[in-house]
Amino acid sequence: MNKPMLLWDFDGVMADSTQFVFSFWRQEMKRFGIDFKLSDYQATFTHKFPFEYLAENYPNVAADIKEKYSAHEETRYPKAVKAFPGFIESFNDIAPQFEHHIISSNLKSVIEPWLEIHQLQAYFQSVVGRETEGYKDEKIQKLLKQLNRKPHEALFIGDTISDIEHAHSAGIQNIAVSWGVHSHQQLKTVQPDQIYDSIEALFGYLKNHC
Repeated sequence: MNKPMLLWDFDGVMADSTQFVFSFWRQEMKRFGIDFKLSDYQATFTHKFPFEYLAENYPNVAADIKEKYSAHEETRYPKAVKAFPGFIESFNDIAPQFEHHIISSNLKSVIEPWLEIHQLQAYFQSVVGRETEGYKDEKIQKLLKQLNRKPHEALFIGDTISDIEHAHSAGIQNIAVSWGVHSHQQLKTVQPDQIYDSIEALFGYLKNHC
């Protein structure tokens, strides 16, 4: 019998990366005379793909930022970015109950070293990152097809408006968490199946109801 599938977003759910990413983007924008605020950063995650949002709204700098940031995160992210407090312990407690996969806009080459540092790599059957073409909904559908699993067998956990929209588009159940990029009120606008405001509440639900 197959275990229930958990499809995890990475940044803003597991990894507390907002300041790491935002500070770099803000610094690069400043070089071009752009006052890039946190609200502008949050807005990029209302789009299907953040770098497409940058290209549409900051066309003169987007390609430069993407190239420089990709190099920056590959060298620094795995060691510099910490897990949210309590996440690893809570994850380890429920990990054997589920089949785990990551669907992310981050690079697989960044995520896998981070998982290894935090001794989580053994739990994840696959990591689908930015190297894989397509939006998250397309990546979810492709993964389900590859594994011969149905949408009702999977649950996606994300922290942004676009995460939940992708889950809806892919036809799978979803949980929004409000400790990442978007707030409870922002996430509520796209009608996730559930919203949790703490790691304890999320894992309490997963442990007892899935």
